[in-house]
Amino acid sequence: MSVDGITMILTPDAKSLADTIKTTLTSFEYSVTLEPDIDYTVSFEGANDFEVTEGAVLNYNQNTTHDITVSAKAVYTVSGRFIDSPGTDTTVHTVTSLIFTNEDDGYSYTAQINGSSYTVQLRNGNYSAAVKSDGAHTNTHVSVSGKAVSKDLLLVEDSAAQLSVEWA
Repeated sequence: MSVDGITMILTPDAKSLADTIKTTLTSFEYSVTLEPDIDYTVSFEGANDFEVTEGAVLNYNQNTTHDITVSAKAVYTVSGRFIDSPGTDTTVHTVTSLIFTNEDDGYSYTAQINGSSYTVQLRNGNYSAAVKSDGAHTNTHVSVSGKAVSKDLLLVEDSAAQLSVEWA
């Protein structure tokens, strides 16, 4: 795992007058100067697939070494089939790519496609799905909340006839 582009944020207790500290990581070691005897909570930007599991709060009044343990967030299997919309022929469009984008942070995950089905590992959150195919798209959303999800994705033909309404 690379730490390039990851920012460590140390947020002081809300009751203190101390400033939030942000430092861009270039290695797995860090050095910061904190106000003494104030709780600082560690979080990260740019590492949304990970969470602090140990050492999240720092409170010292002298120089010290403090380890922070970061672990991958839990992921859950999301799987399903591609189904055609009503009115298309019975053959499922050929999907060549399926990408799920987390609506909160914009992280994208590429699904594995096997014929007319897919599988992907996603962490908790809400995702929009985008397909590349031979003439179809989807507007499907998937929500993951602590367990595996089975969700068929409705494919709508790109050239589907538009309903024309004439007004009198």
